Amino acid sequence: MRTPGRHHRQGHPAPPPSRIALPQSQSVERIVGRRRADLREPRTVQAAQDDTRPLTLGELDVHGRQRPLVARTRERHRQIHERIERGHSLRAIARALRLSRGTALRFARAADVEQLLVAATHRPAVIDDYRLCLHHRWMEGCTNAAALTREIQQLGYRGDINTVRRHLRP
Repeated sequence: MRTPGRHHRQGHPAPPPSRIALPQSQSVERIVGRRRADLREPRTVQAAQDDTRPLTLGELDVHGRQRPLVARTRERHRQIHERIERGHSLRAIARALRLSRGTALRFARAADVEQLLVAATHRPAVIDDYRLCLHHRWMEGCTNAAALTREIQQLGYRGDINTVRRHLRP
């Protein structure tokens, strides 16, 4: 005996929900929604609530948002220096923040967060040499990350498809 709703017709299983075609208007809305960030003006991001210094280009991702590494470094530096002012030992700070003692020491020795961010924000990315090529191909209409990865690999790119996807993602 068949269970209602489990079979499509004539005993064939119904397609999974991800395979059911959406009406064209919904498909277009989904695609436009994903790319809406490309249509907006870049956001101006402030470094921290009490720090009104605007972020530099190295501290922003390709879409104008603060890079997670920058935000995490700023937050850790603030937490470590607050705990040092309260008289906590480096070992206790490292344990509480789940960091190695060496990392806690490096953050403690840095007078300001900029000393820590220099290496992180000025390090070259694997994809840097291929950004212009990717941009041109994207503007020509090639939006397939796998195809773009293959093209730049022929030019010498050594990274993987996920790096290309992250670069192309809004």
